[in-house]
Amino acid sequence: MNTFMNIWHSISQKNRISFILLVVAILLLAAISLFLLFSQNYSLLFSNLSQQEQSLIVKELNRSGIDYTIDDQNSLYVDPDQLHKARLAIANSGLEQNQLPGLELFDQADYGISKFAQKINYQRALQGELVRTINTLEEVRFSRVHIVLPETRAFRANSSKAKASVTLALHPGKKLSPLQIEGLRTLVASAVPNLLANQVTIIDQNGQQLSTDASKFSAFSTINQKRDLELFYQKKVERLLRRIVANSQYTVNIDIALNQVSESIHQERSIPVRENGKVIVRQTVEDKKYQFAKDKQNDMALTDRLTDEHIRREYVFSKETRTKKQPAGTIKSITVAVLLSSEISNTDQNKLTDLISKSVGLQPGRGDSISVSVIPALQLPESKANNDEYNPQPVFDTPNSENTFFQTLADKVLEKKEVVSLVFSLTGITLFLIVLLTIRKKKPERLTKDERQQLLLEVKNWLKVDSNER
Repeated sequence: MNTFMNIWHSISQKNRISFILLVVAILLLAAISLFLLFSQNYSLLFSNLSQQEQSLIVKELNRSGIDYTIDDQNSLYVDPDQLHKARLAIANSGLEQNQLPGLELFDQADYGISKFAQKINYQRALQGELVRTINTLEEVRFSRVHIVLPETRAFRANSSKAKASVTLALHPGKKLSPLQIEGLRTLVASAVPNLLANQVTIIDQNGQQLSTDASKFSAFSTINQKRDLELFYQKKVERLLRRIVANSQYTVNIDIALNQVSESIHQERSIPVRENGKVIVRQTVEDKKYQFAKDKQNDMALTDRLTDEHIRREYVFSKETRTKKQPAGTIKSITVAVLLSSEISNTDQNKLTDLISKSVGLQPGRGDSISVSVIPALQLPESKANNDEYNPQPVFDTPNSENTFFQTLADKVLEKKEVVSLVFSLTGITLFLIVLLTIRKKKPERLTKDERQQLLLEVKNWLKVDSNER
């Protein structure tokens, strides 16, 4: 303690303040390290649980040795590393929020049950199985399914169709994509007899209909298909031009028109049946008209004269019927535009146009077109970058790439709590050692040779004096 006090009094006031600040910084870093090391984040497993549901789920989590916590909103959280294990444990135990029965309703068959009761049990079992399947989605917290099955009667066509409605309660911040919604409609329609996908209605916990948004998926799919086709043909043309023209001397733009609706074309034509090169005649009908008159030489005789004759023949024909279906999304027409900045002759331009047309597979009869234009690079006026009056400002603020990098790096480092605590501890120890080495008293300078001789003489004299006194 005396040694520390001596050192403390020997250092300057400035070094004392630096030492105190260093100690405070070390304690603060240690506290932050311990907080990050021992604090634990939890992931949401279930929310809005009833007391009965909490007791059942907590019992299963305790049996599986999974740590959990429940907040004031009756939401149950578990360790992120054990989230999937908790879901599997709940699923394997048969515990579900809704406790809807499935096909296990038929495990104990009652042969005395009526046909109507069997139909109701089948409908309940089907709804329960669909709920269990839908609840396996990561975004879905729980769901309900309602199915309307039409009544079947003998000797009577079904006037009503099967329908279904699905209610989804999603996790906070989660959202289903149009593709997922369309997949759910297909799933329900495939599980229920005589149910079409467009007869399945899906809503969320806020009462908003999601199935209408899924109908827009086809439009987005058509746009994506158009973009992919245009990019595909553009790369083909650019690969061809790259062999002839430098990259900076051409620009390719392709526009593709797609059929938005499906079409069905029916064609019928009659084909005559031939035999030995001649058309086969089914029947011939002759219609002749005669006019009779008395013979001038013989009053008792009559003469006939053909006044009208019609011959009708029926030939044997076969009928050919063709039905051509064009689904939506097929190519309706292709338009190719190529801009060259280097001068070429008309002959080379025609050859290049023909090459591009064959490379893309243009069909003029379909309405395809191509345009290859040669426009030399324009000479623009000098830049006004050096003019003080011309100083354009960016319209949009662009994020600082350096700040974004460090922010991303910080997020990644904070995910590793042990690493953070270790780094903070090593940093504090290093700073502490540096300060101690800095503030410690300087070593006395080495004595010169004369000073050493003088010191030895003084010691000898001191020893002599001491021996004489004894």
